[in-house]
Amino acid sequence: MIHTMKDDNGDFEELEDQPMFWLGQMPYVPSYTANVWVAPGGITRTTQQLVAAGANISLRPLWVRPWISRMFGKHTPATMSQNQILAVVTKGQK
Repeated sequence: MIHTMKDDNGDFEELEDQPMFWLGQMPYVPSYTANVWVAPGGITRTTQQLVAAGANISLRPLWVRPWISRMFGKHTPATMSQNQILAVVTKGQK
């Protein structure tokens, strides 16, 4: 399913399933500009920090982050298990 969402310019942009982390009730989404994860309020964490803290990974439709797309390459996150997604994200951050 293709999702779209209106951006700041009023244009509709395609959303793709992108990985994100949950640390307790706090969501961490991939940053647009750096290879880190960002929570509300601008709190940033690395993949290693989130994994070490026991964060859970899931997919949500988000605007495309180029570094995430490069990390997954030809793989489609929506067809992968949580363990497979975590393995790709962890490997891509080393």
